[in-house]
Amino acid sequence: MSKRILIFLAAILSVVEFANAIEQAPTGWGIGSDKGVTDFSVKVLKGAAPNDKNALLIESGKENERKQVSILQTIRALRYTGERVEFSADIKSEDVSGGVELWMRVDGRDGAELALNNMDGVAVRGTTSWGHHKIAVDVPMDAGEIVFGVFLSGKGKAYIGNIDFRTIPNDSPLKMVYSRLPDEPVNLKLTMAKADDNSIPGWDVIKNGKYNFFAANNADENIFTIDGSRAGQRDKFEIKQRIDPAHYKGKDISFTAFLSSENIAPYAGLWVSVKNSYGKRLAHYDEFQWKTGVSGTTKFAEHTTVLYVRPDTSEIDFGVSFSGAGILKIKDLDFKVNDETPEMPVNLELK
Repeated sequence: MSKRILIFLAAILSVVEFANAIEQAPTGWGIGSDKGVTDFSVKVLKGAAPNDKNALLIESGKENERKQVSILQTIRALRYTGERVEFSADIKSEDVSGGVELWMRVDGRDGAELALNNMDGVAVRGTTSWGHHKIAVDVPMDAGEIVFGVFLSGKGKAYIGNIDFRTIPNDSPLKMVYSRLPDEPVNLKLTMAKADDNSIPGWDVIKNGKYNFFAANNADENIFTIDGSRAGQRDKFEIKQRIDPAHYKGKDISFTAFLSSENIAPYAGLWVSVKNSYGKRLAHYDEFQWKTGVSGTTKFAEHTTVLYVRPDTSEIDFGVSFSGAGILKIKDLDFKVNDETPEMPVNLELK
């Protein structure tokens, strides 16, 4: 659903005129819609929102059952670069068949999409009373514009009031529908955000079972420990990153780490994967699959995964997976172009 928002942005208008819709947008706002929308209205209702504030009513008829109507605004990003911005509003709905969502997008100076967030998964549906909703995005330093608004999908009525736009602290991880992938891996030392915060900056943590994890950093080395001594045989813990492949296309990459284990059953190991723009996996190497990871009790040893990044790759994913019980320790992570792979066959004479 989130990608369909882009359809709106090609038609930012102050006045929209269709067969049964002739409405003036509030000052500073535009109206956008999917192609073929013929039955909707947008109007301001004085004092209809909580605290006697004005409300905006978007109403869409049955002819638009699978289409969207949006109000939106575009601003320059200059004063917000490097900041986290929050867009919030009160929303009420009547007989909404699709959903009502806040959305916000950040574009680069070249027009490329840098970040996108909305209420995908928590859209307002059906008939509801007034409720407060908010979304946020991190604005990159090379941002050019911020586009934000509210859309109604399907038929029904959406009331919007008490709209606010502000900067907020960016001291915690933020989940967005889309954000530009980093060019290089980050936080390979696996340092944690705070002592009491179960997050690892730059990494996604997927935990299914009774696992604890912590980092022990000293002058000599950084050791990241995953304690699954209370986990079950079918439980799983994983940390992973996703990066842009631009620097690695047409090359072999290697993801390396030193692993040690204590009573691990069944297995733990490194993995790396490359996908195209449709999300199709082009290549994948998993130590779990090839039985080259760790099991039982082992001392620290180097583990390496090597994979070729095809020219049509759109994303590189890599991480560490731990299935079952035991204790896994990780240190000295590295990710780089693997120059050791020869380009041509060697020693075919077996000398």
